[in-house]
Amino acid sequence: MGKFLTASFHFYKNPIVGITGAIALIYIAIIFNGYGNNPRIMYIIGATIVCTLALYFIYYWIRQYDKTELNIEQRETLDENVEDEPDIYQKNLSECSRPTPDEIHEAIDDQPPLLQDEFAKNYIGLDVKWTGIYCSITDNKNGTVDIGIAPNSYIVFFTLSLKEYPIFKTLKDRSALIRITGTIDHFQVTQAMILKDVKIISVQPLDNPL
Repeated sequence: MGKFLTASFHFYKNPIVGITGAIALIYIAIIFNGYGNNPRIMYIIGATIVCTLALYFIYYWIRQYDKTELNIEQRETLDENVEDEPDIYQKNLSECSRPTPDEIHEAIDDQPPLLQDEFAKNYIGLDVKWTGIYCSITDNKNGTVDIGIAPNSYIVFFTLSLKEYPIFKTLKDRSALIRITGTIDHFQVTQAMILKDVKIISVQPLDNPL
């Protein structure tokens, strides 16, 4: 019944139902004009309505089947892409000082919600040496840029001088591995981790950008 109603709500997208509606109005008009006593006319019109509706519902079910097949194909393609993607994040974590960004966030998430901000302060001032995928840049319009790198699940942010690191003018997102040293400065409201005193150790372009 639910699928029947769904099909009915889609009538405006299909000309077949529009034709059916027109025939139904003609059918009603014939009845009100006194021609309803002619069995032949009533039979022809009734059969036409039934056949037209049948065609519409056949059309609807074919469309639904095609969509299902497409979704299955898309999921399979996505799965293949995930399997083919290099396990670069695992390599990043192996090159990160401990605790890693993921370990820090997991430790914070394990705390009661009202204690998480206070617990996060335990990490402020921690010196880190991390490697991550270059994933975002924001121009501050004052000669500096905010950079985001993703060692794994979480992105860490820091500010750099474009004059000191002009390479970031030409890098595309997810096109390089960035190795840095720095110090955890603070956490934003969303627990985004902000670093200070960051130095770039290396920028390694990826052969196959993610």
